[in-house]
Amino acid sequence: MKLAKDKRLWIAERRGTAVFTITGRVGRPGVPKAKELKTDEAAQRFLEEKRDEKLADGFEMLDPDAGLDAPFTLSGKPKRRELATRHARLGDYALQLVRRGFHSKDEIERFLEDEATYVLKKEREARAERTGTLSEDADHEESVLRLYGTLVDIAHRELRRLEEAEPPEPWINDRLSRAFAELNDAGIVALENPGGTPSACWSAVAEEVKRRRAAGEEPWGATFYHRQDVETAVLGEGLWLDHSTADASPDEAVTRAILDALEKHGIPAEWNGEMRRRIRILPFEWFRRPPR
Repeated sequence: MKLAKDKRLWIAERRGTAVFTITGRVGRPGVPKAKELKTDEAAQRFLEEKRDEKLADGFEMLDPDAGLDAPFTLSGKPKRRELATRHARLGDYALQLVRRGFHSKDEIERFLEDEATYVLKKEREARAERTGTLSEDADHEESVLRLYGTLVDIAHRELRRLEEAEPPEPWINDRLSRAFAELNDAGIVALENPGGTPSACWSAVAEEVKRRRAAGEEPWGATFYHRQDVETAVLGEGLWLDHSTADASPDEAVTRAILDALEKHGIPAEWNGEMRRRIRILPFEWFRRPPR
């Protein structure tokens, strides 16, 4: 249903201590304004006061999640953004989950559901503390589902893009997997993203060493990179590798074997010669397709 052409419209969005508004009429660009306050609390009070004034003056209020970068259309609704500004980082998170290349579609969806639930729960609690009123459960659940659905759409599009895309040349991720396979055959436990932190990765290495020794093998070295390393590598900042003996002690022979394997497979890397400094694979275009 179209609004009357003389209907006055108002939309506002708070970004920290700044409040951005657009005032206008149906079918016109509108007049943008911005005001910087000293604190988040002052900005929120200013926003609420202005909202009360505009409502009292007969303005039609528009959903702030629609965004401030579109003119008022003939329906009186700006073109909706995919995500509200305050949730932009969640869109980046959805893309990175896919681009890491280690999570299945089901895992990605589960992570996104958890993140959407957590973020909106914290927002709901913050609003309740500020206003003294907790939003209705049904409204909250609908908001979670809507945000989750948007994040899943972003992730699914990126999954399709990766499936159709040609790997870069050189394809460093593929070369690294082959180098790690050779290191494993040579007795160096080489693991790609076995945990979220260094300590979790060392636990994974210890388990693998134990398994191999039980099978009659004698691993003598170890190398790995963890999830935090992946997050920076996806951003094009290179990849760091730990290196040690199988029992987590420094050993230059292990380090040299890893460097030799990287060089053999055409993977540019550097190491400053200090045993407790990690090997760095120089910045490259990260490209891994997630498991099906």
